[in-house]
Amino acid sequence: MIGSPPPPPEMRDRERERRVHRGAIPVAVLAAAILPGATAGLNVVVVAVALGSVAAWARREDLNGWSYVSGGSAVLLAAMFAVHTSEWVLTVDLIVAGGLGVVALSRATSWTGVLIRPPAMLLTLHRGLGHTLGPLTAPLRPGQGRSLEPAVRGAFLALFLVSLFGGLFVSADPAFGRIAHDVLLPDWDLSLLPARVMVGCIVLALAGAYVLVPVEGPTTVTGTHRGRGIGRIELAIALGALDLLFIAFVTFQIAVLFGGRGYVLSTAGLTYAEYARQGFFQLVAVAALALGVIAATLWLRDSDEPADRTLVRGLLGILCVGTLVVLASAFIRLTVYEEAYGFTRLRLAVHATIVWLAILFVLVMVAGAIWDGRWLPRAVVLSALAVLLPLNLLSPDAFVAERNLVRYEATGRFDAGYAATLGAEAVPVLLRLPEPLRACAVEPIRARLARRPSSWISFNLAEARARDALAHQEVDGSGGSIPASCYDW
Repeated sequence: MIGSPPPPPEMRDRERERRVHRGAIPVAVLAAAILPGATAGLNVVVVAVALGSVAAWARREDLNGWSYVSGGSAVLLAAMFAVHTSEWVLTVDLIVAGGLGVVALSRATSWTGVLIRPPAMLLTLHRGLGHTLGPLTAPLRPGQGRSLEPAVRGAFLALFLVSLFGGLFVSADPAFGRIAHDVLLPDWDLSLLPARVMVGCIVLALAGAYVLVPVEGPTTVTGTHRGRGIGRIELAIALGALDLLFIAFVTFQIAVLFGGRGYVLSTAGLTYAEYARQGFFQLVAVAALALGVIAATLWLRDSDEPADRTLVRGLLGILCVGTLVVLASAFIRLTVYEEAYGFTRLRLAVHATIVWLAILFVLVMVAGAIWDGRWLPRAVVLSALAVLLPLNLLSPDAFVAERNLVRYEATGRFDAGYAATLGAEAVPVLLRLPEPLRACAVEPIRARLARRPSSWISFNLAEARARDALAHQEVDGSGGSIPASCYDW
Protein backbone atom coordinates (compact mmCIF):
# COMPACT_ATOMS: atom_id res chain seq x y z
CA MET A 1 0.00 0.00 0.00
CA ILE A 2 1.31 3.46 -0.93
CA GLY A 3 2.59 5.36 2.06
CA SER A 4 2.62 2.32 4.37
CA PRO A 5 5.45 2.36 6.93
CA PRO A 6 8.32 -0.12 6.53
CA PRO A 7 8.15 -3.28 8.64
CA PRO A 8 9.88 -3.12 12.03
CA PRO A 9 13.46 -4.45 12.20
CA GLU A 10 12.41 -7.53 14.18
CA MET A 11 9.93 -8.58 11.51
CA ARG A 12 12.45 -7.94 8.73
CA ASP A 13 15.08 -10.04 10.51
CA ARG A 14 12.64 -12.92 10.96
CA GLU A 15 11.75 -12.81 7.28
CA ARG A 16 15.43 -12.89 6.31
CA GLU A 17 15.96 -15.87 8.61
CA ARG A 18 13.09 -17.75 6.97
CA ARG A 19 14.43 -17.01 3.50
CA VAL A 20 17.99 -18.07 4.21
CA HIS A 21 16.75 -21.21 5.97
CA ARG A 22 14.65 -22.24 2.97
CA GLY A 23 17.44 -21.62 0.48
CA ALA A 24 20.65 -22.43 2.36
CA ILE A 25 19.84 -26.00 3.39
CA PRO A 26 19.21 -27.20 -0.19
CA VAL A 27 22.40 -25.45 -1.31
CA ALA A 28 24.36 -27.09 1.52
CA VAL A 29 23.02 -30.51 0.52
CA LEU A 30 23.93 -29.80 -3.11
CA ALA A 31 27.46 -28.73 -2.14
CA ALA A 32 27.91 -31.81 0.04
CA ALA A 33 26.85 -34.00 -2.88
CA ILE A 34 28.92 -32.52 -5.74
CA LEU A 35 32.08 -31.04 -4.18
CA PRO A 36 33.81 -33.77 -2.09
CA GLY A 37 35.48 -36.43 -4.19
CA ALA A 38 35.20 -34.43 -7.44
CA THR A 39 37.71 -32.15 -9.11
CA ALA A 40 37.03 -28.43 -9.10
CA GLY A 41 35.14 -27.30 -12.17
CA LEU A 42 31.51 -26.67 -12.95
CA ASN A 43 30.56 -27.90 -9.48
CA VAL A 44 32.31 -24.92 -7.86
CA VAL A 45 30.49 -22.55 -10.21
CA VAL A 46 27.11 -24.11 -9.41
CA VAL A 47 27.64 -23.93 -5.64
CA ALA A 48 29.02 -20.38 -5.73
CA VAL A 49 26.12 -19.10 -7.85
CA ALA A 50 23.56 -20.92 -5.71
CA LEU A 51 25.07 -19.57 -2.48
CA GLY A 52 25.18 -16.03 -3.84
CA SER A 53 21.60 -16.31 -5.08
CA VAL A 54 20.34 -17.41 -1.67
CA ALA A 55 22.12 -14.54 0.08
CA ALA A 56 20.86 -12.02 -2.50
CA TRP A 57 17.29 -13.37 -2.22
CA ALA A 58 17.37 -13.12 1.56
CA ARG A 59 18.76 -9.57 1.39
CA ARG A 60 16.95 -8.36 -1.74
CA GLU A 61 15.59 -5.21 -0.05
CA ASP A 62 19.18 -4.08 0.66
CA LEU A 63 20.54 -4.34 -2.88
CA ASN A 64 21.31 -1.40 -5.15
CA GLY A 65 23.13 -0.84 -8.44
CA TRP A 66 26.58 -1.20 -6.90
CA SER A 67 25.43 -4.49 -5.36
CA TYR A 68 24.60 -5.91 -8.77
CA VAL A 69 27.91 -4.72 -10.27
CA SER A 70 30.06 -6.23 -7.52
CA GLY A 71 27.88 -9.33 -7.22
CA GLY A 72 27.96 -9.92 -10.97
CA SER A 73 31.74 -9.57 -10.92
CA ALA A 74 31.89 -12.22 -8.19
CA VAL A 75 29.88 -14.58 -10.40
CA LEU A 76 32.25 -13.95 -13.33
CA LEU A 77 35.27 -14.81 -11.19
CA ALA A 78 33.61 -17.99 -9.88
CA ALA A 79 32.76 -19.01 -13.46
CA MET A 80 36.49 -19.21 -14.24
CA PHE A 81 36.56 -22.60 -12.47
CA ALA A 82 34.84 -24.02 -15.55
CA VAL A 83 37.14 -22.25 -18.01
CA HIS A 84 40.80 -22.92 -17.10
CA THR A 85 42.87 -24.98 -14.67
CA SER A 86 45.47 -22.55 -13.30
CA GLU A 87 45.00 -23.22 -9.59
CA TRP A 88 47.09 -20.24 -8.50
CA VAL A 89 44.78 -17.80 -10.30
CA LEU A 90 41.61 -19.68 -9.37
CA THR A 91 42.55 -19.45 -5.68
CA VAL A 92 42.76 -15.66 -5.99
CA ASP A 93 39.46 -15.69 -7.93
CA LEU A 94 37.70 -17.55 -5.12
CA ILE A 95 39.02 -15.21 -2.41
CA VAL A 96 38.14 -12.06 -4.36
CA ALA A 97 34.72 -13.42 -5.31
CA GLY A 98 33.92 -14.10 -1.65
CA GLY A 99 34.98 -10.58 -0.71
CA LEU A 100 32.91 -9.09 -3.53
CA GLY A 101 29.89 -10.94 -2.16
CA VAL A 102 30.32 -9.07 1.12
CA VAL A 103 30.75 -5.78 -0.74
CA ALA A 104 27.60 -6.44 -2.77
CA LEU A 105 25.39 -7.30 0.21
CA SER A 106 26.70 -4.48 2.40
CA ARG A 107 26.72 -1.92 -0.44
CA ALA A 108 30.22 -1.00 0.75
CA THR A 109 31.75 2.08 -0.86
CA SER A 110 34.24 3.12 1.84
CA TRP A 111 37.74 1.85 2.54
CA THR A 112 36.50 0.15 5.69
CA GLY A 113 33.72 -1.64 3.84
CA VAL A 114 35.88 -2.69 0.90
CA LEU A 115 39.07 -3.73 2.72
CA ILE A 116 38.08 -4.66 6.28
CA ARG A 117 34.52 -5.94 6.17
CA PRO A 118 35.16 -8.98 3.87
CA PRO A 119 37.84 -10.62 6.07
CA ALA A 120 35.91 -9.60 9.20
CA MET A 121 32.95 -11.64 7.95
CA LEU A 122 34.99 -14.81 8.50
CA LEU A 123 34.87 -14.10 12.25
CA THR A 124 31.06 -14.36 12.15
CA LEU A 125 30.84 -17.85 10.62
CA HIS A 126 29.79 -19.39 13.94
CA ARG A 127 26.97 -16.85 14.20
CA GLY A 128 26.07 -17.51 10.58
CA LEU A 129 25.67 -21.23 11.22
CA GLY A 130 23.40 -20.58 14.20
CA HIS A 131 21.42 -18.02 12.20
CA THR A 132 20.88 -20.46 9.32
CA LEU A 133 19.87 -23.36 11.54
CA GLY A 134 17.76 -21.22 13.86
CA PRO A 135 14.37 -22.33 12.48
CA LEU A 136 15.26 -25.98 13.19
CA THR A 137 15.19 -25.22 16.90
CA ALA A 138 12.05 -23.07 16.78
CA PRO A 139 8.74 -24.45 18.07
CA LEU A 140 7.17 -26.79 15.53
CA ARG A 141 3.60 -26.10 16.58
CA PRO A 142 1.96 -23.59 18.92
CA GLY A 143 1.76 -25.13 22.36
CA GLN A 144 4.04 -28.07 21.56
CA GLY A 145 7.24 -26.32 20.64
CA ARG A 146 8.77 -26.36 24.10
CA SER A 147 8.39 -30.12 24.50
CA LEU A 148 9.60 -30.94 20.97
CA GLU A 149 12.44 -28.44 20.76
CA PRO A 150 14.95 -30.54 22.77
CA ALA A 151 14.15 -33.58 20.62
CA VAL A 152 14.75 -31.63 17.42
CA ARG A 153 18.07 -30.35 18.74
CA GLY A 154 19.10 -33.81 19.90
CA ALA A 155 18.20 -35.42 16.58
CA PHE A 156 20.19 -32.85 14.64
CA LEU A 157 23.19 -33.24 16.96
CA ALA A 158 22.97 -37.03 16.74
CA LEU A 159 22.87 -36.90 12.95
CA PHE A 160 25.96 -34.72 12.87
CA LEU A 161 27.94 -36.87 15.34
CA VAL A 162 26.96 -40.22 13.82
CA SER A 163 27.76 -38.97 10.31
CA LEU A 164 31.14 -37.60 11.36
CA PHE A 165 32.35 -40.54 13.47
CA GLY A 166 30.66 -43.14 11.28
CA GLY A 167 32.55 -41.84 8.28
CA LEU A 168 35.83 -42.09 10.18
CA PHE A 169 35.06 -45.67 11.27
CA VAL A 170 34.27 -46.60 7.68
CA SER A 171 37.60 -45.17 6.55
CA ALA A 172 39.44 -47.05 9.33
CA ASP A 173 37.93 -50.52 8.79
CA PRO A 174 37.15 -51.66 5.21
CA ALA A 175 35.07 -54.62 6.46
CA PHE A 176 32.85 -52.35 8.53
CA GLY A 177 32.70 -50.01 5.56
CA ARG A 178 31.43 -52.77 3.26
CA ILE A 179 28.69 -53.75 5.70
CA ALA A 180 27.61 -50.15 6.21
CA HIS A 181 27.74 -49.56 2.47
CA ASP A 182 25.52 -52.55 1.69
CA VAL A 183 23.04 -52.02 4.50
CA LEU A 184 22.70 -48.24 4.89
CA LEU A 185 23.80 -46.30 1.83
CA PRO A 186 24.56 -48.66 -1.05
CA ASP A 187 25.03 -45.82 -3.57
CA TRP A 188 27.30 -43.54 -1.50
CA ASP A 189 31.03 -43.55 -0.88
CA LEU A 190 30.94 -43.48 2.91
CA SER A 191 34.61 -42.58 3.18
CA LEU A 192 33.61 -39.11 1.94
CA LEU A 193 30.84 -38.70 4.50
CA PRO A 194 32.90 -36.58 6.95
CA ALA A 195 33.97 -34.32 4.10
CA ARG A 196 30.35 -34.00 2.91
CA VAL A 197 29.15 -33.07 6.40
CA MET A 198 31.94 -30.51 6.77
CA VAL A 199 31.27 -28.95 3.35
CA GLY A 200 27.56 -28.73 4.11
CA CYS A 201 28.21 -26.99 7.43
CA ILE A 202 30.64 -24.54 5.83
CA VAL A 203 28.08 -23.59 3.18
CA LEU A 204 25.40 -23.12 5.85
CA ALA A 205 27.77 -20.94 7.88
CA LEU A 206 28.68 -18.84 4.84
CA ALA A 207 25.03 -18.33 3.92
CA GLY A 208 24.18 -17.15 7.43
CA ALA A 209 27.27 -14.93 7.66
CA TYR A 210 26.42 -13.25 4.36
CA VAL A 211 22.91 -12.51 5.59
CA LEU A 212 24.26 -11.01 8.82
CA VAL A 213 26.61 -8.56 7.06
CA PRO A 214 25.37 -5.05 7.99
CA VAL A 215 24.54 -2.50 5.33
CA GLU A 216 27.04 0.34 5.19
CA GLY A 217 25.55 3.64 6.28
CA PRO A 218 25.74 6.82 4.23
CA THR A 219 29.12 8.55 4.12
CA THR A 220 29.03 11.83 6.00
CA VAL A 221 30.97 14.62 4.29
CA THR A 222 31.71 17.66 6.40
CA GLY A 223 33.58 20.82 5.55
CA THR A 224 35.69 20.75 8.69
CA HIS A 225 38.93 18.83 8.66
CA ARG A 226 40.04 17.67 12.09
CA GLY A 227 43.74 18.08 12.71
CA ARG A 228 45.67 14.92 13.53
CA GLY A 229 49.08 16.36 14.38
CA ILE A 230 51.22 16.56 11.21
CA GLY A 231 51.44 20.07 9.85
CA ARG A 232 52.73 21.78 6.76
CA ILE A 233 56.39 21.96 7.84
CA GLU A 234 56.62 18.30 8.78
CA LEU A 235 54.97 17.22 5.53
CA ALA A 236 57.21 19.46 3.45
CA ILE A 237 60.38 18.08 5.07
CA ALA A 238 59.39 14.40 5.11
CA LEU A 239 57.70 14.16 1.71
CA GLY A 240 60.23 16.53 0.14
CA ALA A 241 63.11 14.30 1.20
CA LEU A 242 61.28 11.21 -0.06
CA ASP A 243 60.56 12.93 -3.37
CA LEU A 244 64.25 13.84 -3.77
CA LEU A 245 65.18 10.20 -3.19
CA PHE A 246 62.65 9.08 -5.81
CA ILE A 247 63.91 11.70 -8.27
CA ALA A 248 67.51 10.50 -7.84
CA PHE A 249 66.55 6.86 -8.34
CA VAL A 250 64.27 7.65 -11.29
CA THR A 251 67.07 9.64 -12.96
CA PHE A 252 69.36 6.64 -12.68
CA GLN A 253 66.65 4.30 -13.94
CA ILE A 254 66.07 6.44 -17.02
CA ALA A 255 69.81 6.18 -17.76
CA VAL A 256 69.60 2.40 -17.38
CA LEU A 257 66.49 2.09 -19.54
CA PHE A 258 68.01 4.16 -22.35
CA GLY A 259 71.63 3.10 -21.80
CA GLY A 260 70.78 -0.55 -22.16
CA ARG A 261 72.92 -3.61 -21.58
CA GLY A 262 76.29 -1.88 -21.99
CA TYR A 263 75.52 0.74 -19.35
CA VAL A 264 74.55 -1.92 -16.81
CA LEU A 265 77.65 -4.05 -17.48
CA SER A 266 80.01 -1.10 -17.12
CA THR A 267 78.31 0.38 -14.04
CA ALA A 268 77.13 -2.54 -11.92
CA GLY A 269 79.59 -5.25 -12.97
CA LEU A 270 76.72 -7.69 -13.47
CA THR A 271 75.14 -9.45 -16.39
CA TYR A 272 71.91 -7.86 -17.59
CA ALA A 273 69.89 -10.84 -16.36
CA GLU A 274 71.53 -10.72 -12.92
CA TYR A 275 70.84 -7.00 -12.70
CA ALA A 276 67.19 -7.60 -13.58
CA ARG A 277 66.83 -10.45 -11.08
CA GLN A 278 68.19 -8.43 -8.16
CA GLY A 279 65.73 -5.57 -8.35
CA PHE A 280 62.20 -6.14 -9.45
CA PHE A 281 60.75 -7.56 -6.22
CA GLN A 282 62.24 -4.69 -4.23
CA LEU A 283 60.81 -2.17 -6.66
CA VAL A 284 57.34 -3.71 -6.40
CA ALA A 285 57.66 -3.47 -2.60
CA VAL A 286 58.64 0.20 -2.93
CA ALA A 287 55.48 0.88 -4.93
CA ALA A 288 53.28 -0.86 -2.37
CA LEU A 289 54.89 1.10 0.48
CA ALA A 290 54.40 4.34 -1.44
CA LEU A 291 50.66 3.68 -1.39
CA GLY A 292 50.89 3.39 2.39
CA VAL A 293 52.75 6.71 2.60
CA ILE A 294 50.04 8.40 0.53
CA ALA A 295 47.24 6.97 2.69
CA ALA A 296 49.02 7.95 5.91
CA THR A 297 49.66 11.47 4.64
CA LEU A 298 46.02 12.06 3.75
CA TRP A 299 44.88 10.64 7.09
CA LEU A 300 47.37 12.42 9.36
CA ARG A 301 47.67 15.86 7.74
CA ASP A 302 46.83 18.64 10.16
CA SER A 303 45.07 21.18 7.95
CA ASP A 304 42.74 21.32 4.97
CA GLU A 305 43.46 24.91 3.98
CA PRO A 306 43.90 25.63 0.22
CA ALA A 307 47.64 26.24 0.64
CA ASP A 308 48.04 22.89 2.42
CA ARG A 309 46.02 21.13 -0.24
CA THR A 310 48.31 22.56 -2.91
CA LEU A 311 51.40 21.45 -0.99
CA VAL A 312 50.11 17.93 -0.42
CA ARG A 313 48.88 17.63 -4.00
CA GLY A 314 52.27 18.65 -5.37
CA LEU A 315 54.41 16.48 -3.08
CA LEU A 316 52.23 13.39 -3.52
CA GLY A 317 51.98 14.02 -7.26
CA ILE A 318 55.78 13.88 -7.55
CA LEU A 319 55.75 10.68 -5.48
CA CYS A 320 53.12 9.10 -7.75
CA VAL A 321 54.96 9.98 -10.97
CA GLY A 322 58.21 8.67 -9.53
CA THR A 323 56.51 5.46 -8.46
CA LEU A 324 55.12 4.94 -11.96
CA VAL A 325 58.67 5.13 -13.32
CA VAL A 326 59.78 2.67 -10.63
CA LEU A 327 57.01 0.27 -11.71
CA ALA A 328 58.02 0.65 -15.35
CA SER A 329 61.59 -0.22 -14.37
CA ALA A 330 60.41 -3.28 -12.44
CA PHE A 331 58.30 -4.37 -15.41
CA ILE A 332 61.25 -4.07 -17.81
CA ARG A 333 63.62 -5.83 -15.40
CA LEU A 334 61.22 -8.74 -15.13
CA THR A 335 60.84 -8.91 -18.91
CA VAL A 336 64.62 -9.07 -19.33
CA TYR A 337 64.84 -11.80 -16.69
CA GLU A 338 62.14 -13.83 -18.46
CA GLU A 339 63.99 -13.56 -21.76
CA ALA A 340 67.05 -15.05 -20.05
CA TYR A 341 65.44 -17.72 -17.87
CA GLY A 342 61.94 -18.30 -19.23
CA PHE A 343 58.39 -17.61 -18.07
CA THR A 344 56.79 -18.99 -14.89
CA ARG A 345 53.50 -18.57 -13.09
CA LEU A 346 55.11 -16.44 -10.39
CA ARG A 347 56.65 -14.07 -12.92
CA LEU A 348 53.34 -13.70 -14.73
CA ALA A 349 51.65 -12.95 -11.39
CA VAL A 350 54.25 -10.27 -10.67
CA HIS A 351 53.61 -8.75 -14.10
CA ALA A 352 49.89 -8.55 -13.32
CA THR A 353 50.61 -7.05 -9.89
CA ILE A 354 52.80 -4.35 -11.43
CA VAL A 355 50.07 -3.43 -13.90
CA TRP A 356 47.50 -3.24 -11.10
CA LEU A 357 49.74 -1.05 -8.94
CA ALA A 358 50.28 1.30 -11.89
CA ILE A 359 46.50 1.60 -12.34
CA LEU A 360 46.12 2.35 -8.62
CA PHE A 361 48.64 5.20 -8.79
CA VAL A 362 46.89 6.68 -11.81
CA LEU A 363 43.59 6.57 -9.89
CA VAL A 364 45.25 8.21 -6.89
CA MET A 365 46.61 10.96 -9.12
CA VAL A 366 43.15 11.60 -10.57
CA ALA A 367 41.63 11.73 -7.07
CA GLY A 368 44.32 14.18 -6.00
CA ALA A 369 43.82 16.37 -9.05
CA ILE A 370 40.09 16.76 -8.37
CA TRP A 371 40.56 16.51 -4.56
CA ASP A 372 37.70 14.05 -4.19
CA GLY A 373 38.37 10.46 -3.21
CA ARG A 374 34.88 9.26 -2.32
CA TRP A 375 34.72 7.25 -5.53
CA LEU A 376 38.18 5.74 -5.05
CA PRO A 377 37.29 2.55 -3.07
CA ARG A 378 34.85 1.43 -5.76
CA ALA A 379 37.38 2.31 -8.48
CA VAL A 380 40.01 0.18 -6.72
CA VAL A 381 37.62 -2.78 -6.71
CA LEU A 382 36.91 -2.33 -10.42
CA SER A 383 40.62 -1.92 -11.18
CA ALA A 384 41.36 -5.27 -9.52
CA LEU A 385 38.68 -6.85 -11.69
CA ALA A 386 40.10 -5.10 -14.76
CA VAL A 387 43.39 -6.95 -14.17
CA LEU A 388 42.11 -10.25 -12.76
CA LEU A 389 39.46 -11.01 -15.39
CA PRO A 390 41.81 -10.58 -18.40
CA LEU A 391 44.41 -12.66 -16.55
CA ASN A 392 41.85 -15.46 -16.30
CA LEU A 393 40.77 -15.16 -19.92
CA LEU A 394 44.43 -15.23 -20.96
CA SER A 395 44.59 -18.89 -19.82
CA PRO A 396 47.65 -18.27 -17.64
CA ASP A 397 49.32 -21.67 -17.91
CA ALA A 398 48.77 -21.74 -21.67
CA PHE A 399 50.31 -18.27 -21.92
CA VAL A 400 53.38 -19.38 -19.93
CA ALA A 401 53.76 -22.44 -22.16
CA GLU A 402 53.37 -20.35 -25.33
CA ARG A 403 56.03 -17.84 -24.29
CA ASN A 404 58.44 -20.61 -23.32
CA LEU A 405 57.81 -22.31 -26.67
CA VAL A 406 58.70 -19.09 -28.49
CA ARG A 407 61.84 -18.84 -26.38
CA TYR A 408 62.73 -22.46 -27.24
CA GLU A 409 62.38 -21.77 -30.97
CA ALA A 410 64.72 -18.79 -30.60
CA THR A 411 67.32 -20.23 -28.21
CA GLY A 412 66.87 -24.02 -28.14
CA ARG A 413 66.43 -23.94 -24.34
CA PHE A 414 63.32 -25.38 -22.71
CA ASP A 415 62.55 -26.44 -19.13
CA ALA A 416 60.48 -29.59 -19.68
CA GLY A 417 60.36 -30.37 -15.97
CA TYR A 418 58.63 -27.08 -15.22
CA ALA A 419 56.34 -27.41 -18.24
CA ALA A 420 55.17 -30.76 -16.88
CA THR A 421 53.80 -29.00 -13.78
CA LEU A 422 51.49 -26.74 -15.80
CA GLY A 423 47.74 -27.29 -16.04
CA ALA A 424 45.69 -28.97 -18.74
CA GLU A 425 45.22 -25.71 -20.64
CA ALA A 426 48.91 -25.86 -21.63
CA VAL A 427 48.57 -29.21 -23.41
CA PRO A 428 47.59 -27.91 -26.90
CA VAL A 429 50.65 -25.62 -26.82
CA LEU A 430 53.05 -28.27 -25.51
CA LEU A 431 51.97 -30.75 -28.17
CA ARG A 432 53.72 -28.51 -30.71
CA LEU A 433 57.09 -29.43 -29.18
CA PRO A 434 59.32 -31.95 -30.99
CA GLU A 435 60.00 -35.35 -29.45
CA PRO A 436 61.32 -36.22 -26.92
CA LEU A 437 60.53 -32.83 -25.35
CA ARG A 438 56.87 -33.31 -26.15
CA ALA A 439 56.67 -36.49 -24.08
CA CYS A 440 58.74 -34.91 -21.30
CA ALA A 441 56.28 -32.03 -20.95
CA VAL A 442 52.96 -33.64 -21.82
CA GLU A 443 53.10 -37.16 -20.39
CA PRO A 444 52.87 -36.14 -16.69
CA ILE A 445 49.93 -33.86 -17.49
CA ARG A 446 48.23 -36.67 -19.44
CA ALA A 447 48.69 -39.02 -16.50
CA ARG A 448 47.14 -36.49 -14.10
CA LEU A 449 44.18 -36.06 -16.43
CA ALA A 450 43.69 -39.83 -16.56
CA ARG A 451 43.42 -39.93 -12.77
CA ARG A 452 40.87 -37.12 -12.63
CA PRO A 453 37.20 -38.13 -12.98
CA SER A 454 35.52 -36.83 -16.09
CA SER A 455 31.87 -35.91 -15.54
CA TRP A 456 29.53 -32.97 -15.87
CA ILE A 457 29.97 -32.22 -12.18
CA SER A 458 33.64 -31.34 -12.61
CA PHE A 459 33.48 -30.16 -16.23
CA ASN A 460 36.26 -27.79 -17.23
CA LEU A 461 36.70 -26.32 -20.69
CA ALA A 462 40.50 -26.44 -20.61
CA GLU A 463 40.50 -30.09 -19.53
CA ALA A 464 37.99 -31.00 -22.24
CA ARG A 465 40.19 -29.38 -24.88
CA ALA A 466 43.28 -31.11 -23.52
CA ARG A 467 41.62 -34.53 -23.59
CA ASP A 468 40.48 -33.92 -27.15
CA ALA A 469 43.96 -32.81 -28.24
CA LEU A 470 45.60 -35.84 -26.61
CA ALA A 471 43.08 -38.18 -28.22
CA HIS A 472 44.09 -36.94 -31.68
CA GLN A 473 47.86 -36.91 -31.16
CA GLU A 474 50.03 -39.75 -29.92
CA VAL A 475 52.60 -38.98 -27.24
CA ASP A 476 55.57 -41.26 -26.56
CA GLY A 477 55.12 -41.37 -22.83
CA SER A 478 56.43 -43.41 -19.93
CA GLY A 479 53.45 -44.01 -17.70
CA GLY A 480 53.21 -40.53 -16.24
CA SER A 481 56.82 -40.16 -15.17
CA ILE A 482 59.38 -37.90 -16.81
CA PRO A 483 61.74 -39.96 -19.02
CA ALA A 484 65.43 -39.91 -18.08
CA SER A 485 66.26 -38.28 -21.42
CA CYS A 486 64.33 -35.18 -20.33
CA TYR A 487 67.08 -34.25 -17.90
CA ASP A 488 69.62 -34.01 -20.72
CA TRP A 489 68.06 -30.79 -22.08
